[in-house]
Amino acid sequence: MLCLSAPLLAAPRPRLIHRRPHGHRLRVPHVPWQTILAGGAAAGGVVFAYKVADGIQKGTVEAARSAPETFIGKCGGVPGTMQAASAVCVLIAIAYLAWRVGYRPGGRGEESATDANGRSDNGPQGG
Repeated sequence: MLCLSAPLLAAPRPRLIHRRPHGHRLRVPHVPWQTILAGGAAAGGVVFAYKVADGIQKGTVEAARSAPETFIGKCGGVPGTMQAASAVCVLIAIAYLAWRVGYRPGGRGEESATDANGRSDNGPQGG
C-alpha cells in the first residue's frame, strides 16, 4: 500500500506562503480586492439575515404572549397567503423552464428539416 501511495506523497503541494529565494522574508500571494470585498459582503449578508430573523422571532413570541387572541386573529390568514404565494412561485418556475426548453405558446415551432433535394419531412409538397 505504501508503494502505491508514494507518487501521491512525492507530488509538490501548492503553498499559501512562499519563501523568497534571496531572503528569509515571507510573502502571501496577491488576492484581488474584489474577492475580499465579495467575501465581506457575503459574511455581512449572513449576519444581517441572522439578526433580522432573530428580531422577528422575538417580536412574534412577545406578540403571542401579550395578546394571544389578537395574534391568532392576525395570523389566521397567513397559511392561505403562503399557499397562494407558493402556487404563484411554482407557476413562474414552470413557465420559465418551459421557456428555457423552447416551448412557445402560439409560436410556429421549429422549422421542418429539409434534405439535400429540398424535400421536407412534412409530407408531399403541393404544386
